[in-house]
Amino acid sequence: MGWKLPLSVLMSAVISFFAWIAVQLNRPLGLATFVLAFLLPVVTFRRYYSRKPRMLVPFGILAILIAILLAPPRATSLNLVSGLHLETGCWGVEGSLWPLNGSADVSQSCSYLVEPAGKVVHVSGMAWKNLEVRMPVTSYPIILRRPAENADGAYLNGVQNALENGYMEAPSDFGSRESVVREALMRKGNHCVYIAEVRIAGGLAVVSARGDCRAVDEFVQSRVRRF
Repeated sequence: MGWKLPLSVLMSAVISFFAWIAVQLNRPLGLATFVLAFLLPVVTFRRYYSRKPRMLVPFGILAILIAILLAPPRATSLNLVSGLHLETGCWGVEGSLWPLNGSADVSQSCSYLVEPAGKVVHVSGMAWKNLEVRMPVTSYPIILRRPAENADGAYLNGVQNALENGYMEAPSDFGSRESVVREALMRKGNHCVYIAEVRIAGGLAVVSARGDCRAVDEFVQSRVRRF
């Protein structure tokens, strides 16, 4: 009989492990799984606990402690807002997002002074979250789905908007960078529009910079391709 208490606690720990994952995807389902972590072992070994009801106390204490210890630590990595900021240099929306449009989990736009060109470019960005869960104990992120459809659509729409406004695709050689999915440079006279789809902390983003071609090039090299 002495093995039923530790087995009950082990069963509860396993269910609590999956409960921490479930609660990140669906809160009601996760909470129901936590309840199951306490009820299922008791129901499974109901004869044992009906004969020794006092053993419910140590079981409950141990089950609660283990559930708490399994909690994923608070994430210390950059969130989506900060990840997009590293690419755009913006906080919040200050002006038009053009050539980007549509909805996103996070949007940013601003006028950015580029050094040493000494000129201002208009920068905009849109980002979407990955569907991910953090593993209990370690908080290691497991990405279940990337928002590729949203980012692809925003990128293509941005390129199309620029083309419809008289910009022509221009050759570019920014070099390779693992986080850049794809990019395009379009030009109209001395005015350029740069659009890139990039991987950022927590998701995918589409970033745009428009203005004097030299300033746009400086911006791309200093921010989009730096981080």
